[in-house]
Amino acid sequence: NENLYFLPMNARWLSYLSTDGKNWKSIEIEDKGCMSRFFGGVIYNNQIHMIGSCYPAIVVVDLITSKIETLGTEIYDSLRNAQEQHNDCYIRKDFAIVDRKLYAASCVSNYIIIYDLQKKSVEMRCVGCDGMRFSGIAYDGKNFWLSARNTMEFYKWNDITDKIETFVIEDGKRDECYLGGVSFDGKNIVLTGMKSKYSYIIDPTADNVLPSIVKIGQSFTFVKNQGKVNYCMTPEGIIEVRSVDDFNKILRKINVNIEDAVAFNYINKYDGIIQESNSLTLSSFLDAVVKE
Repeated sequence: NENLYFLPMNARWLSYLSTDGKNWKSIEIEDKGCMSRFFGGVIYNNQIHMIGSCYPAIVVVDLITSKIETLGTEIYDSLRNAQEQHNDCYIRKDFAIVDRKLYAASCVSNYIIIYDLQKKSVEMRCVGCDGMRFSGIAYDGKNFWLSARNTMEFYKWNDITDKIETFVIEDGKRDECYLGGVSFDGKNIVLTGMKSKYSYIIDPTADNVLPSIVKIGQSFTFVKNQGKVNYCMTPEGIIEVRSVDDFNKILRKINVNIEDAVAFNYINKYDGIIQESNSLTLSSFLDAVVKE
């Protein structure tokens, strides 16, 4: 409805802005003592469904009435010990939506959270064997694809037969990099590199999966499909618009970095409180203060 929605990752509010720039609204989300709250969500039936990353629940906000519902706390409670043991988030950003159900892969266990967007019911399903952990899940129309959390493994899973196949990318020093997530753009399975310089493109229809892999000389923090193009965010803050038909083809580059000074001026204007992050470090903040 012509609005942009900003999910609270480090913020306390769900905020949205009308595209004419005239209306800004924020709804505070209950604080549950976690720093990173929501990495992603989905709009369905005039409601925004935010999937807790470190936040121990699914939060649904009605975009008409602003009513807030908190769901799935018992599911998150069952993963709490594993989350504390691994000191990791429950779920990252890559979801699979099949019909009206959202599938999210656990970063701390071998469970898939299945959330019915219509009924707003939550269940879990065990996939693979104990000890497996995932960084994302995608669906190609026939099978699910899962990326491993801390290794260079990925998995092909059929939810009807429950068959799971394991594939290992033999590429360099595997202990120093891993897969940050997985997505499907309508043609390709995209495995985004994490702590590496590469991502990997797979043909999901290939009889032999590993030989079908195409190595891309760029890692991404996310890949989002829009028709015939993918919007791929690099760790350096550059969005690369890449062709679905030829993922190696970069159609456009967009620099979305913001100068620190602009952020500081905005923060000072609104007397806000900032938190250190990968894009805003304590050293750069102190440096800017000294220069002022």
